[in-house]
Amino acid sequence: DELRLRSGSKPYERLLDEDFLPSERTIFRDSMTGNETWKMTHDPAIVRHNYYDVPAWSRDGARMLVSHQGGVTANPNWLIDADGRALRLLPATSVVDLEWSWLDADRLYGLDGSEIVRVDWPTWTVESLFDFDSVSPPIDSDLIYLVPAHPLDDRLLFHSREQGRFFSFDPDLLELTEIWTDGRWALDDGIHRLRWTKDPDHHVFFGQNWRLVDGLPTFERRQFIVPLTGAFEPLDENMLPGPDDPTKHPDLTIHPPALAGFIGWDFWIYYCNAEKPSRILYGAPGAHHGSLSFDDRWFVIDNQNDLDYEVDGLNVSDSHVIMSLDGRAQMVLNYHYSLQADLLSHTEPRPSSSPDGTKCVYDSNMMNRGQPGAEGSSEVYVVVVRRPFPPTDLDAVAGPGEVRLSWSRPEHSPNGIYWNPGNLSREISGYHVWRADTSGGPYEQITAEPVTDTSYADDTVAPDTPYYYVVQSIEPSGLGSVFSNEDAASTTA
Repeated sequence: DELRLRSGSKPYERLLDEDFLPSERTIFRDSMTGNETWKMTHDPAIVRHNYYDVPAWSRDGARMLVSHQGGVTANPNWLIDADGRALRLLPATSVVDLEWSWLDADRLYGLDGSEIVRVDWPTWTVESLFDFDSVSPPIDSDLIYLVPAHPLDDRLLFHSREQGRFFSFDPDLLELTEIWTDGRWALDDGIHRLRWTKDPDHHVFFGQNWRLVDGLPTFERRQFIVPLTGAFEPLDENMLPGPDDPTKHPDLTIHPPALAGFIGWDFWIYYCNAEKPSRILYGAPGAHHGSLSFDDRWFVIDNQNDLDYEVDGLNVSDSHVIMSLDGRAQMVLNYHYSLQADLLSHTEPRPSSSPDGTKCVYDSNMMNRGQPGAEGSSEVYVVVVRRPFPPTDLDAVAGPGEVRLSWSRPEHSPNGIYWNPGNLSREISGYHVWRADTSGGPYEQITAEPVTDTSYADDTVAPDTPYYYVVQSIEPSGLGSVFSNEDAASTTA
């Protein structure tokens, strides 16, 4: 109730003077799950990024890209620091379809009219990379949309909707390649969920909604993997095996190779190599949207319905679930309610996992329900799914007047994934060092700010004294891990 009473107005003059607004983050615990939840904005017009599986997070998890639906500014794009420290309205520009780079945490790509552009933050330098007006036959730039970059090399993927033309763009070589043209998808809504797979051979994955049959639009949901050569017949050998019923919002995993998506209101997993049986992982009226974590191990889904539905005695009619693709499930939040910007009377929180899967960003208007003029407006929330992984291999060695510490950055995934070089955590930005006089603590933090290296020299020690150390991983969001292994060293007299 207290959150509801806060004013959502923003001092626009202060934003112009200081280039950012101070933190609006309010931390509370979800009443059903007990999970820590952050209300990131207090402006009913700011909602999350444009679609549920489009990454809102920068590659290091330091910032989120969100949009403004109120129509009061020339540019609807905002950046929010992961810890809520600052909200920045990006400069007015005609750049649209902004997507984060997977290689540079301060870089985005977008479309500016007919031009592909690269945008560098924080200088907001916009560099033109290619002009679609130079393509023959010509393309209507209003009908082109950009999808998220490839995680290995930032290669971009474009689709000209009403021409059935597909393009790949290399931002390093500045080369545009027309992958293929197929008139069967020369429809505005013919292709749904066009995405790169994460393999190094740059295959393309997409779901089909409609196709032209004898010149007539025919509804037919199917899924395809397509090589970049364009030498294929998509309706034949490249169709993914899958359930017979139409699949909504499909995602393709690589480890294991599987198709995950919604059939009816149930969430299915279909193993493409037939080594495991297809099955319902989660069934509930309202299951509709979801996205994979970066390592393909978890799928976050929402229930977008007001219907009462119970799982293990809990009403999950308004909740979203972190779902492991091996069948494990965990309800992380009861978000109560959310609406699309067009005020449709159903929920669409569009949950999206952070790069390391420690957090999930989503929309909700639960604080605006019953508020005149604001009931259809959503705000930005983050729920903590788990803590970061702790550092490993802590080693303490005493030297003259100091104790030298070294440790290893934690792995992101114990199984390793080839599109994350080194398999190291992406979101960890530093470490805090803690010290105790006895083994097991209590420990005292001795670093005022997180150190960015994986080593530290403690020169605040006394001679001929044993010390016990642990180290803690820290994210830009402020989330900290549990402690690392303990190691001890004794100074000499």
